[in-house]
Amino acid sequence: MCRAALGRPVWRTLKHGTVTMEQIRTNATDRALVQVTSMELSSTRHNDRHGRGIPAAMKIISLVAAIALSVLLNGCGPRHEQSDMELSAFEKAGPVRFNVECKQALPVRMSSGPYRFVPGDLVEFQMPAVVSLLPDRDGDDTKPYRCRVDSAGRIVLPIIGNQKVAGKTLSEVEADIANLYYPKYVRQEPSIVVSVVEYRLSSLSVAGAVKCPGIYRFHSNEMTLIAALMKAGGIVEGGATVIHISESSSNSKRSRTISVLNMNIPARDVQLADGDTIIVEAMEPRTVAVVGLVNKPGSFPWRPRVRCTVMDALALAGGVNDLADPQYARVYRQDAGGEIVSLLIRLNGPSAAGAGKLHLKPGDIVAVEQTPRTRTRLFLSQIIRMGLGVNAGASVGGP
Repeated sequence: MCRAALGRPVWRTLKHGTVTMEQIRTNATDRALVQVTSMELSSTRHNDRHGRGIPAAMKIISLVAAIALSVLLNGCGPRHEQSDMELSAFEKAGPVRFNVECKQALPVRMSSGPYRFVPGDLVEFQMPAVVSLLPDRDGDDTKPYRCRVDSAGRIVLPIIGNQKVAGKTLSEVEADIANLYYPKYVRQEPSIVVSVVEYRLSSLSVAGAVKCPGIYRFHSNEMTLIAALMKAGGIVEGGATVIHISESSSNSKRSRTISVLNMNIPARDVQLADGDTIIVEAMEPRTVAVVGLVNKPGSFPWRPRVRCTVMDALALAGGVNDLADPQYARVYRQDAGGEIVSLLIRLNGPSAAGAGKLHLKPGDIVAVEQTPRTRTRLFLSQIIRMGLGVNAGASVGGP
């Protein structure tokens, strides 16, 4: 790393590992502004005195220009440029990743088939009257019989008594009941039709970055994360980073975290329980910052699925300062461990390919920082401007 290219304050801070991305952005911008401002003040003071000692001023200008030109031709810049290996390693570094506890996710039980009974369902049976009233009597009339599935998953049938139905489908319960009555209690196999009159509903609370947050009620076969998000209108257009699930069970206060793919798709579906709370964490606006010797420094929105290179970012910032003509830019990035890493990129010449093939990531900072060469060029441009101002003043004030 070249200290002259990075700047002494930032280099020292990076060396000790305490720098932040905001400090990098401020440091590079301030150094560029201070340099240009000091030159403009020097130019203003000189122009205020241009009417006195013009020949001497011209000599001084010529001397300073010669010195500046010598320094410019022999000035130093960053000596170390990125290699293909360094470029590859830097590209692997990425934004901070969230600690996702996917191991705690329960297996998905999204029902793709018929409904299965759960405790609390109110069930209705259409069965022959002889089955529901008296044994050993033939009859064709049917009569509805209703009962509720108790907490143990059982129902009470006429004559038969308790029968477990939780977890079974409608057709399975119909077949089981027919076998219980025939041939032990009736001479002909009865026709039994089972239906759910009233489903037991569970409540889920969905909050955060969804289109319609609120408390929703679900059938037992709908108690999954994806079903809950769909009921709440889906994740907002701005996207989300992670989804937190807080369990309401009195025996467990466990909280699970699920990552989000492509900003709006849960990494996996999970089974939920009555009373669980889903909190969708919104994605903060992601940007790429360009600071330093550019015409329009600032932060620019990150566009998902659009690859942005260093040259693209510089174009968004209006290009580099033509007077300074910087040869290098440094890209700062926070890796998955939270550490700040950087890469030096050449902006022109035969080794400038890195600026066109390095793809930026959300949160990157492209800093076109001052070097002795850029300072010399800016200083020389101010000297030339002052010289032109002196000559114009002499021409106007001359006989």
